[in-house]
This record gives sequence, structure tokens and C-alpha cells, in this order.
Amino acid sequence: MRVCEICGKRAAKYVCQRCGAVVCEVDFDPFSGLCVNCVRELRPSYEKSVELSFPSIPFIVLALGIVLIFLGFALVTASALFYPSTTPSITGGGIILIGPLPIVFGFGELSWWLILVLMILTIVIIALYVFLVRRTR
Repeated sequence: MRVCEICGKRAAKYVCQRCGAVVCEVDFDPFSGLCVNCVRELRPSYEKSVELSFPSIPFIVLALGIVLIFLGFALVTASALFYPSTTPSITGGGIILIGPLPIVFGFGELSWWLILVLMILTIVIIALYVFLVRRTR
């Protein structure tokens, strides 16, 4: 059994495609097929660029969703505090996306307005999804 040429401790399982060094799984980059020494030579700023990279799109969408949820709670609370009503008029609605098919519903006197806003929001969400999926491919 051969020993890794870089660390000299673990069993070597891979061969670097650039320099031919026999290395272990820790000292081998499976995405490039190179040993860690060759990766450092070819991309000297690789470690720094990974640390300073911008957050990924799923993380941004998750953070935006959490912020919008808290903003919604704050708006509902503020409207209840600043505009108290003696006769409550309840209007509500929602949207359920099953794949690309939206199911929009509403009730109350202003439900048509809410349904219109939700349909526009659905179109925007689907357009953003299609745009971001095509952009990543």
C-alpha cells in the first residue's frame, strides 16, 4: 500500500492529473482532479475568494423570507394599534402554489383587491424562479 506523498501519513488512493503525485483523499480535490499543492499553485487566491464570496441565492431568499414574515407581523400589529375598529371588517386571503399552478382565494368586502395583488405576486414569483433557474444553468 502506497503512502500519500504530501502528508506521508494516510494511504494514497488518488493520482494528481497535473503532477502525478499519489495522494490521500484529504490532499485531493475531487472536483478538479488535482492534489492540493497543484490547486494552490493554479489558484493562489482560492481560499481567500471562498471566504469573501457573496452569500448564495438560496441563503438570500431565505433571509428575505424571514424578513418579510417579521415585516408582516409588524404591519398587522401596527394596524391593530393605530386603527382600532369598533365593528371589525374581516378581509383575508391566501395563495397556494402547487408547482406552477396558483390557487388564490379571498373573503370579505375587499377580497377582489387582495386576490388581484396575490395574482400579481404569483406572476412575479414564478418569473423570478424561471429567471434564477435559467441563470444558474
